[in-house]
Amino acid sequence: MAVQILRHAILMVLNNLGDALKATLAPLVAGAVAVMLLFAVLGIDVEALSALSGPGGDPLAQEDLPPEALQNVGSLMIFLLLAALISILCFSWAAVVWHRFILLEEYPPALPSPSGKPVGAYLWRSLLVAILLIVVMIPVSLIGGLLLGPLLAGSPVLATAVFSTVFGVLASYLWLRWAMVLPAVAVGRGLTIRDSWKATGRLGSTILGVSVLTILLNLVLGLLAVPFGASFVALLVNIVVSWFTALVGLSILTTLYGHLIEDRPLVE
Repeated sequence: MAVQILRHAILMVLNNLGDALKATLAPLVAGAVAVMLLFAVLGIDVEALSALSGPGGDPLAQEDLPPEALQNVGSLMIFLLLAALISILCFSWAAVVWHRFILLEEYPPALPSPSGKPVGAYLWRSLLVAILLIVVMIPVSLIGGLLLGPLLAGSPVLATAVFSTVFGVLASYLWLRWAMVLPAVAVGRGLTIRDSWKATGRLGSTILGVSVLTILLNLVLGLLAVPFGASFVALLVNIVVSWFTALVGLSILTTLYGHLIEDRPLVE
């Protein structure tokens, strides 16, 4: 059934590409414009931003920053925080529109308005589930690090790959078990995280399978940009892949919600 659910979620996106673009384009553009305006207003230094947000960037490592940017570290941190909030808000906007399109057949217009939709409630529930996930995964990561200590000493690459895969699968599994609250709030239905956990319990092993398949899908699609190196084409490919995988993730949530909460059949 895990393959069936993932297949259904993928087809949900592919068979409704026009509506998928309508549901997501306006929030994406609005978010990008807001972040660029924030960038300009705060006078962010590009080198400093790269040092903070790039791979391996450490906000506390001042040696990574150009000397002239040290005085603007506060502005950089504010920018990163606000940019993250803007991104989550715009994602919530798109997610609500998509959930309502699938579950309520509420077809999105070319420019879907967030007015009258529970975008704020969706954002709040998303943050609650994310915080719960972080709280649970911190001790899990510490225990995993201790267990993989000997392997890390002998084969760090293998240990990192094993840890990342197991961590990703577990995080995805817990997210899917708890996140039924998100499509619920999108359609105006009350559902608690505990309710979500109980409702998804009867498909626990299937959801674990979906989590594994989702991680594999993300890994495979992530390789599409590799042949293009560090080029603009690679950036575009990564954007499209991220957009597609995000919608597939939302569609998996929607599929599970429809089946487990609304007793809808899993369509072939």
